[in-house]
Amino acid sequence: MPNLRRWLECRFRQWLPNAEPPHKVHRQTWNFHSQTLDQTVRVDLYLPAVFFSVDAADLPVLYINDGQDMEAVQLQKTLEQLYSTEQLPPIIVAAF
Repeated sequence: MPNLRRWLECRFRQWLPNAEPPHKVHRQTWNFHSQTLDQTVRVDLYLPAVFFSVDAADLPVLYINDGQDMEAVQLQKTLEQLYSTEQLPPIIVAAF
């Protein structure tokens, strides 16, 4: 059922009273074990709001190495500001 809700929200977001602003950035975090490094690796994805309403394959991806400092440099806030002023088109950021 959660997938149906996401699908409906994506398709009808513009008519929802609480529709989020188009410059909103969502952060998703995954941890997985790297056999090569023999340690847990954290990957943070910063997804633009349009990610949920367009074909994500059409969005460019920026890969950031040493991504553990993205909170300290306020990447999410910076992306939202750049999107809201249209200084940057929507991109996916993968920080690891």
